[in-house]
Amino acid sequence: MALLFDTSAFPAGERDDALTDFFSAAGVPIRATHREQANYSVHHYWRFGANDLFLARGAGLRLARGPHEVRVAAPEAIRVGYQVNGRYKLSTGSHDESRSTGHLNFTDLTQPCEFTQYGQQAGAMSFQVGYDQLGFSVELVRDAGRVLQSSPLYGLLQSHVARLCHTPDALAQGPAGTLLGDATIDLVRAMIASTAPAESSRRAAAITNETMHAQIITYLRTHLRDPGLGAEQIASDLHISVRHLYRLWANRDLTLAEWVMAERLEGAKHALAGQPAQSTTIRAVARAWGFADSTHFSRRFRETYGTSPDDWRRANSPGHAAPR
Repeated sequence: MALLFDTSAFPAGERDDALTDFFSAAGVPIRATHREQANYSVHHYWRFGANDLFLARGAGLRLARGPHEVRVAAPEAIRVGYQVNGRYKLSTGSHDESRSTGHLNFTDLTQPCEFTQYGQQAGAMSFQVGYDQLGFSVELVRDAGRVLQSSPLYGLLQSHVARLCHTPDALAQGPAGTLLGDATIDLVRAMIASTAPAESSRRAAAITNETMHAQIITYLRTHLRDPGLGAEQIASDLHISVRHLYRLWANRDLTLAEWVMAERLEGAKHALAGQPAQSTTIRAVARAWGFADSTHFSRRFRETYGTSPDDWRRANSPGHAAPR
């Protein structure tokens, strides 16, 4: 757990301005007020992989993002809220709701919104998820936020988030925290899809797959020369499960490992053709393209192109063969 801000450190008359300034400095302008001057609030956060879980605890805490704040900065993200204690009122766009402990809500940071919580022990958690992670249109997510409780998956996500919020210190530790963050995003995505009409749901699922597939390709090309590149590393860094990674890749002609191998060989082939033979060794080229074993590289090169790396370089670049 990390402490973000504690307004009790300020005189009562300065707490609202201090918290408002803190949010502005953090890049998400929010007008913060406490319904009674004597009230104060405490804010914490935990990291679950690439995502943050926030806690705002304080009676009468009001957080508002009006048109001005949205114009200044509008992170393309939502916050999946869970009321740990007390009750709340949320207005986002044209939607208003007032609920009590244990309920979920969506706050879309791309539009004006206002959140107020009530009760002496009031506390609200929120898990921030980017639109790029959801892969859905803003309209579809906003529509889902208005009808969350109609989803057949509402209870499942509610139970999951409740457990996350009640023991975040223990759950955010190590690789398990990253996996739990991935699971939370998957559940949020599934619940949004479950609230959409059948046609929209199919389109939403297709958008998700297309978005994630593009992210995978970008990641692979960026890390192609990393010798440790593999399914577990890719899934971990993209904050998805290995199983989900393989599902997204399933319809391609080559397996994930075959695609990586083909791209590495092609990159090494072009590198050899563009270098004089005396400039570097075959071993160095192999290592530069993610091959830890130059013998393995030479064997796979011959299998793919019908010639050895040495012969390819002699035929396609000036100079003589470099020693191995």
